[in-house]
Amino acid sequence: MRVVDPLLGPRLFPLVVMFGLTALGGLVAWSALSGRAAIAEEPRASDALRSIGWILGGLLAFAALVETAGFVVGAGVLFAAVARGFGAMRLGRNLAVGLVIAGIVFVCFVYGLGLNLPGPAF
Repeated sequence: MRVVDPLLGPRLFPLVVMFGLTALGGLVAWSALSGRAAIAEEPRASDALRSIGWILGGLLAFAALVETAGFVVGAGVLFAAVARGFGAMRLGRNLAVGLVIAGIVFVCFVYGLGLNLPGPAF
């Protein structure tokens, strides 16, 4: 008699990612075909360098924070910095969103997959 594997585990997350990417791809295709896609203007070199600085700063902050403050705080700061690099001006809101997303990722990896992420949870 064969025992069926539980749904949680290493097979669940690739399926979630696959369906999520399929849904997002469909939304992008629908936006492009319906003419609702916005065309951005070409950025200036100084704006591009500033954006790269925010993103690299976020990566360095993540590397410094992940072992001391934990994965959730480090990833939240990284999210806020990358969002700022892409033009989102509200750092407080970006940090809050990043902390929520990082918390969900933490819970999925630790309790869904049984993997340990570095540092304390919060």
